[in-house]
Amino acid sequence: MPIPSETKNTKTTDSDEATRSYRTCTSCKQRPKTMLLLPCSHLAACEQCVADLSCCPMCFRSVSCVIRTFII
Repeated sequence: MPIPSETKNTKTTDSDEATRSYRTCTSCKQRPKTMLLLPCSHLAACEQCVADLSCCPMCFRSVSCVIRTFII
């Protein structure tokens, strides 16, 4: 049984929104995540927001080091 086009488009939109949410900074929710926080290894923040972080916004573990990543 085919899925009605309205439902299909809604699912695609929801999926796109989830992907966008997964890739955006957990602090500003606008720019892409590019900074890997150590020691927890969460990819959690953009380059602008990471300067203000002393702990990971995902697990609240103290940040000892930050690595810029490139996702291609």
